[in-house]
Amino acid sequence: MASRAANTVVVILALALAALTPPSHATKCAAPPLRLPYANISAVPGTLTQGIAITFGTPGQSLALTPSLQLDSTFIPRWSSACLSNFSASASSNSSDETKRSSAPPPPYDEWLRRDTLGGLPGAALASEQLPTHSLCAAIYGGAYDPDLSSTFRDTGTNDQLNEFWLRRAAFKDWHFIDDTFAFADYASAHMASSSGAVSELGNGNVTARVVLPDSDSVSFGGLGSALLGLGPNSSVLAVGVEGRVVPSASWSLAGGELCLGCVDEEAVTGQFGVFGLADREAEKGLPCVLQVDVEALTWRGKEGDEGVELVDGGFKACVDPGVRFLVLPEGVRKKFEESVGREVENEFEDYIAFKGPAKGDDGILTVKLQGALQVNITIPGAEKAGADEGGTWHVPIGKGGWGAYGNDVWVLGKPFTDHIVLKWDAGVEKYGIANLNEKPGKPKMKPLGCDEFPEVKNGDGGSNVGVIVGSIVGGFVGGLVFALLGLWFFNKGQKGVKRRYQVMPEEDMVPMNLHHQPAYGTRCDRKYAPCPQ
Repeated sequence: MASRAANTVVVILALALAALTPPSHATKCAAPPLRLPYANISAVPGTLTQGIAITFGTPGQSLALTPSLQLDSTFIPRWSSACLSNFSASASSNSSDETKRSSAPPPPYDEWLRRDTLGGLPGAALASEQLPTHSLCAAIYGGAYDPDLSSTFRDTGTNDQLNEFWLRRAAFKDWHFIDDTFAFADYASAHMASSSGAVSELGNGNVTARVVLPDSDSVSFGGLGSALLGLGPNSSVLAVGVEGRVVPSASWSLAGGELCLGCVDEEAVTGQFGVFGLADREAEKGLPCVLQVDVEALTWRGKEGDEGVELVDGGFKACVDPGVRFLVLPEGVRKKFEESVGREVENEFEDYIAFKGPAKGDDGILTVKLQGALQVNITIPGAEKAGADEGGTWHVPIGKGGWGAYGNDVWVLGKPFTDHIVLKWDAGVEKYGIANLNEKPGKPKMKPLGCDEFPEVKNGDGGSNVGVIVGSIVGGFVGGLVFALLGLWFFNKGQKGVKRRYQVMPEEDMVPMNLHHQPAYGTRCDRKYAPCPQ
């Protein structure tokens, strides 16, 4: 009986220890979660480009990077005339009799919405000679970099074509890998916001990163349309970030206007994630991208409540990439869209369609249905029909490929699509996930991605400060009370001692006051001493 009881106790203790012991496969995150917002960056005074703010070099040069799946390496343009020269090459190879590619580059997608569609500065004016080259580079690419201004720049002396698939495919050889100091500009403020106080154990977030830099002023950028934060499956920046304990893992999520490195905000997600495997971008007849989806339906509505117009017959396969600033759709889809809009087409470019008349009125809704029943609504501002006598141009970010994408006739669901989903990459299982975006999320609820547990960081958060303040107040009060009680005790003790030592003088020792005389020169005179001199 006693033996059975002893065995029971042993079993209970073993179960308790097993419950307290973390699983052996648990992976500690290298750093706390890092949430980075898309921000408007002014790399050159007078220009604004939206992206993930970074500083590169010493002293830091500011750039706005666009998260991209096109590259494993981060691509940083060089301040040069190449901001314009690659467009003329693109135009000559892709133009046709029906549609002529403008020699001027379009502004970024966010600039289309903010300027062109609202009657502001048109893309042609943006790319004209009225603006200096530095302003053009900043407005189009999100900034650039001058290695001569950095004391920590190091040229590795190699372009190693085998290590960057897209540049090899684009036959772009005029570049090198270079090393320099890299930091996310919002690193400190992101941790301040998440910890409610100054984080003491984290550094400044600086790492030495290897990036792609064009060789000289005379080269194009291989058709790349932005300064790109390479988030491909072998991202070099994330690898050094994990090693330097700047990011939690090589996994990430993108929810609307926020990039979360090593984390996903569960409050931003609506429904379940659809899972997509890592595609072979080098397959002979496949798409040259790592995330591929089947588009089953594409429906256009001029405004909420309108009957939809179906634009797709039979579906098509497309890449998904937030680094492409527009949608690249098949010709038949584009033609049906142009007919359903009810406006005259002014011109069709590789990266947008220009309709006559200003952007006005309601937001149009383009609904994308993916295989697996996932539906995503893309809003396109200014879709109300315009009168024939109204001036202006309405730009819609739907193109046919070329510059800033994966080439002609490679269909892509770019930033207008990814702005309305939660996109994640789990490096541990090498899977992508796509879910609908919660347009009205609650307080962020960060979950580790690619690791199991965020590290504890000592910080001066609000709870610790309150504890110190309350402790100081209570300690001061108690200390003051003890001091006062001790003072009262010593006072009473001293008073009693005085009463015992100093009794009332006997009457025979008293001297009448009228016999007491104090001479002018200060000598004491009384009956115990010699008489005072007369």
